[in-house]
Amino acid sequence: MSVRKVLAIFGGHLSPETWRRLAEHEDEQTTDAMREPGNTARALIASQALGALTPYGWLIYANETPIPLVPDDLATIMRHAHRQGCQYVLIDFDAVLPTEGLPILSPRPRPDG
Repeated sequence: MSVRKVLAIFGGHLSPETWRRLAEHEDEQTTDAMREPGNTARALIASQALGALTPYGWLIYANETPIPLVPDDLATIMRHAHRQGCQYVLIDFDAVLPTEGLPILSPRPRPDG
């Protein structure tokens, strides 16, 4: 059995631009486009880079060396989580307090909040 650590953070650490990119990633048209033949590599990169939407927030693998597709603010969060010994980040929709050491880039903790 393998146990993983998750760092749950305040959504205000993401810029509005990164929230937009996450929304596009979840968009049905983008998902359908990635299923087209020849887009397999792009789909894999997008899912690894931007994670998956859950009922609780975005769950993202905290890669120590994020790929270039990852926005700078999200890459900073991923490296921060990795330094804390976490393998994943949850951009927590219910978090209300900022994480010490990370900048606040958005006035709202979630895109619709």
